[in-house]
Amino acid sequence: MREFKYETRRLQDRPLAVFTLQGNIDSVATYQLNDALGTLLDSKISHLVVDMVRVGYVNSEGWRVLLMRAQQLKQHNGEMRLADMAHDLMTVFRSLGLSENITYHDNLEDALQASITAFDATQKSR
Repeated sequence: MREFKYETRRLQDRPLAVFTLQGNIDSVATYQLNDALGTLLDSKISHLVVDMVRVGYVNSEGWRVLLMRAQQLKQHNGEMRLADMAHDLMTVFRSLGLSENITYHDNLEDALQASITAFDATQKSR
């Protein structure tokens, strides 16, 4: 069993963060994930890139938390993007229909650049 851990890196000039996950997202980890994402969103983060390169497993509740938090960001004109998922996780992500609500990128750099571009576009339209 891989212990669940996370790390947050914020971009100083924008309300954007990279949230790097590690380990398995099981029943216990789902609560930690939800709390950590809630704290992040409470801190006025509007664009979030979730780096899943070191995630081995996500249970159904973990997927639900990601979806719920992505929808919460959308309600506040923000967005969540996932990056670097293992093939098995990608298969589940697609089969659950989550790709309709959360954008996925093959790598962290692309996801981060897309989030920066999206944030900058919302600022220009204001």
